Amino acid sequence: MLIKKLQIEFQGYATFSFLFPSLLKRLTMKRILYYLLIILLFISCSTEMITVTRDLNNRTGTIQFHGCFCGTSAYRYLIAIQDTNDTLLYNPVNLAEDYKVASGKIVFSADLLNDSSIVYRNTPTDALVEDFKVRNIKLTFIRKCSNLLLNDTLEIHSGEIYTNYENRLSIQLDSVTEDSRCPYNVECVWAGNAKVKFDFITNNKINQFSLNTSAGFITETIIKGFKIQLIELKPYPVYPNPILQKDYVAKIKITRQN
Repeated sequence: MLIKKLQIEFQGYATFSFLFPSLLKRLTMKRILYYLLIILLFISCSTEMITVTRDLNNRTGTIQFHGCFCGTSAYRYLIAIQDTNDTLLYNPVNLAEDYKVASGKIVFSADLLNDSSIVYRNTPTDALVEDFKVRNIKLTFIRKCSNLLLNDTLEIHSGEIYTNYENRLSIQLDSVTEDSRCPYNVECVWAGNAKVKFDFITNNKINQFSLNTSAGFITETIIKGFKIQLIELKPYPVYPNPILQKDYVAKIKITRQN
């Protein structure tokens, strides 16, 4: 239809150009700009359809924090989901405060809104500039995903919190208060022991306890009906290299007791 219209107009211009060449030139430029604008609008609409998914029911995603030194109004907690080969970002307008934790994994459903929000960033001179825009969504359902499974072994990195939301419990490796394990390349009179301090939270109450790697000491305990076992502490010492607190990883197992 567009091509036929252009052909008719071109035939008319052939006669008109002989009488009014300068006026024709101005009209032709306006027509070119008009059609270019239509093409650009079509391309932009097509791009939006490619980069935005409207299927936001029971999707798995993560919470990502985007902020700058420009006031709390510019802070954004965005939901990221993996769609085919792209990571898509959305701004949840009704995200509850207890979900505003970076890297938190969630399952959610939402309605895609028609407006967008701006994510800002700072420049080296602390000037506020627009980084990118994200589509707004209204959450209809959201649930945190547990990264602590019962009856299974779990490797806990120093300082990280692992949570089981179904049973309202969390555990954290607080510190390694003692590590006298005999290094690989040293001869010792005994194997030594490492003592690991944990924080175990049930129903918002913190219970602190320590477990050991040596069978001659306490290697397991029961708290509030849950049995916690220390299976291994990594890395193993190698003389003369010291182990930093941030490098410790405790392998544990938590089971519910009947």
